[in-house]
Amino acid sequence: MASTLLIIIAQSARFLIQSAARHGYRVRAADCFADSDAVQHCEQFIRLGAIETLDCQQLRDTIDHLSCGEPAYLVIGTGIESLYQTLTDLPEHIHQTANSASVCSQLCQPSQWFALLDSLQLPYPEVSYQTETIGAWLVKDAAAWGGSHIQSEQSISHSTQYLQRHIQGSSYSALFVIDADHQARLLMFNQQICVAENSGDFRLQTLYNHPNLAAELQQTVMHAIKKLQQRLNLRGLNSLDFMISDAGQLLLLELNPRPSASCQLLPDSLDWLHWQIAAPKNLPDMKMSYGLLYHFFAVQALSIPDDIDWPRDFCDIPAPGTTFAEGDPVCSLCINAADSAERLKRLEQQRQFFREKIAPSLKKLH
Repeated sequence: MASTLLIIIAQSARFLIQSAARHGYRVRAADCFADSDAVQHCEQFIRLGAIETLDCQQLRDTIDHLSCGEPAYLVIGTGIESLYQTLTDLPEHIHQTANSASVCSQLCQPSQWFALLDSLQLPYPEVSYQTETIGAWLVKDAAAWGGSHIQSEQSISHSTQYLQRHIQGSSYSALFVIDADHQARLLMFNQQICVAENSGDFRLQTLYNHPNLAAELQQTVMHAIKKLQQRLNLRGLNSLDFMISDAGQLLLLELNPRPSASCQLLPDSLDWLHWQIAAPKNLPDMKMSYGLLYHFFAVQALSIPDDIDWPRDFCDIPAPGTTFAEGDPVCSLCINAADSAERLKRLEQQRQFFREKIAPSLKKLH
């Protein structure tokens, strides 16, 4: 695949870029962070503005500029699926690998998504599109991701928002790929932990595979995925977010119609991006390590100095001089270990390193 050009567009494209470079693709990319461990692998890189400010024409112009008229495969990541109209009317030399604009429309518009679940008789937490005063509700935004948009409120303020009843439980995701026979093939289950749900902070902080999920629940999730695939005819890599309530009920949350962050917990030796280009006929035997993704957030406004020596496991490494507002994601850990004990040990070691070595060196902005 050394001569194959990929154009990668995402809110954060680092893990897509790294996987592409690891397997010999030529890469041109655009995202909102321009992390140093992403940019270094690109023939050309464009930093996007805040993704909620972008429109379809800006994205089309970016794709056209990166391609320079060369044949290329377009790979979209987090955030771009909500701008699904970009996926139509692309130049002939741009080969679209994502799900269709029609599919993304059904999945990214709450009214269509929940109507689809109703038609398939698949369960989800109750939703509302108007102010509610009875019970606990969460405000969610269909055009956002990563949990930072979720708020414990009872009212909505713009058209992409909706209310969903707050159910106590544990959150998970299922990463799957669509094979050459248009069948969904499970790759792995993952558990998701937010920063502090009890205090209303729903930002995703930790994602790890090999969760303790009962076999019966796993089968029920796969049954739901198969029903969704029969209706939607998905392609490539996708992930289904769901929760298990404290009462043991399975509830679906959302389907992400593109490679999700959990892809970086797949083996480095696996060229999973190729599955976006050509659906696999057979999946290889995969020995899954114990993977974990962990995000660090800015506790106040700060900037990155020139002299940080980032150790292994750290990723999404910001370039020197990058500034962050309070609450912004600063960097991440991506750990792959032989077992759960080693995974937790390395997580604690690197969290301590961040607290003691990196955090004190960050320049605080006043």
